[in-house]
Amino acid sequence: MKTIKRISILLIATLLNVSCLVDDERQGLEEGFATTPYVVGFKNSTSTTSFLTDGSTQLFEQPVDLISGGNFSNTPEIAVTFQVDPSSTAVAGTDYDFVSGGQTATIPANRDFGTIDINVYTGSIDVANPKTIVLNLVNSSLGVIGNNGTEEGEFGTVTINLGGVCFSDAAGTFDIMVTRSTGQVYNFTNEVITQIGDALYLTESTGRFSSQPGGFDITAPPNNAARNGFTFTENCGVITIDSQPLGDTFGGNPVSGSGTVDESGNMVMNVTVGGDDTYNVIYTKL
Repeated sequence: MKTIKRISILLIATLLNVSCLVDDERQGLEEGFATTPYVVGFKNSTSTTSFLTDGSTQLFEQPVDLISGGNFSNTPEIAVTFQVDPSSTAVAGTDYDFVSGGQTATIPANRDFGTIDINVYTGSIDVANPKTIVLNLVNSSLGVIGNNGTEEGEFGTVTINLGGVCFSDAAGTFDIMVTRSTGQVYNFTNEVITQIGDALYLTESTGRFSSQPGGFDITAPPNNAARNGFTFTENCGVITIDSQPLGDTFGGNPVSGSGTVDESGNMVMNVTVGGDDTYNVIYTKL
């Protein structure tokens, strides 16, 4: 009987000792988390903007994130200081300015990010060759600037690409001259190009495929195609004809191509139908 009691006492003592060790470990972990520094930085190394280049001033907000060090429901306000890297190709005062006028940003209390607010002057955007603003975080009022230990993995640097799109107005009525690669020439009049989306347009013909006299109308029997025309996009005078079925119907004859628009709204397009049936089309705006 005494042996049983001794064994029971030993088991209880052992359990109490393990419990104390677990409690000590948990307390140590909690203290470790409590003293973990706040880590701030840019989660992404690049940001790309897309502003309408209409000459207006537009706001861009570059996030600065609280990466770790809190559960974001009970965190203090953190101020960060940044600098513009000399590798930037955008020029302050010409291409952009910081809204605050200085080079500081704030992550508000109980929030997981703040923003660096930048006024972008869209009239200075080079659509073909976007300029860049490279920002480096240099100081944080609490904790540290994030760095995962590799040169390319730093959270302290972001490259902002100042991209843009131009106001698009390629719709209208045109007389067109179509020259096929075989030498045949087709002339169609009063062709209407319709805008069907943002910078997206629909023509009434594709090369020789047209309902006008002299054209080959694929919308009529026996082909009964959905349309004779094709869709294209226009950005800053550059036309792109993404690959699409001829007449929006015949997938085996893809239509693709490119073109340009001049300041008067006249257009030149090079259109390919199928593998080698090509057309040069001159659109004269009426």
